[in-house]
Amino acid sequence: MALRRRLSAGLPLLCHFLACIFIIGGWLENLEQSSRLLDQLEDLEHRHVQSHHHRPHYAAEDRDHDRLEQRGQRLGGGLDLLVVILIIAILAAIAIPVFLKQREKGWASQVESTLKNAATAEESYATSNDGAYTTSETALRAEGLRYSTTDVTFSVPGTAGSTSYCLKGVSIHKSSIVYWYDSTTGRAIGQTAQPSTCVNA
Repeated sequence: MALRRRLSAGLPLLCHFLACIFIIGGWLENLEQSSRLLDQLEDLEHRHVQSHHHRPHYAAEDRDHDRLEQRGQRLGGGLDLLVVILIIAILAAIAIPVFLKQREKGWASQVESTLKNAATAEESYATSNDGAYTTSETALRAEGLRYSTTDVTFSVPGTAGSTSYCLKGVSIHKSSIVYWYDSTTGRAIGQTAQPSTCVNA
């Protein structure tokens, strides 16, 4: 399931990347032809200058010169566009993975924040109940637990303990982002499986 979601998320990016490759490939096919036309333009311009110095002006040759010059300008613009496309492709290849990584860090921070908030609520509940902890989310909310249910799935696995507790948080956006809060260590641990020390006792 997780692999399917990753593939679904990456498919649009792959399609855009392939489209850029096809566009760049089309431009590369015309590079050789563009180079030949530019060489012809330079040669014709050289002969055109010589004709002004050594022989009468010919209208037909001027027309050829102007026509090739216009084509050369269009080709030059095409090469500029190709350079822009290549730069955009390089920047996208660098920026997209960084963006995805930062987004996952944000999801993980939401989960950690929820667990720390829940731990504070557990301690507050224990203070009012002779040191006993609870697995009731309703009771924890009454002690100040707040989190976004559209971003995090929160739970207190197992039964209520009198000396310790274990909390679990999972990102709704990515199920592989799982954190456990162990009251014995006082910190959140990012891993899928429940730590052996994280128990309600």
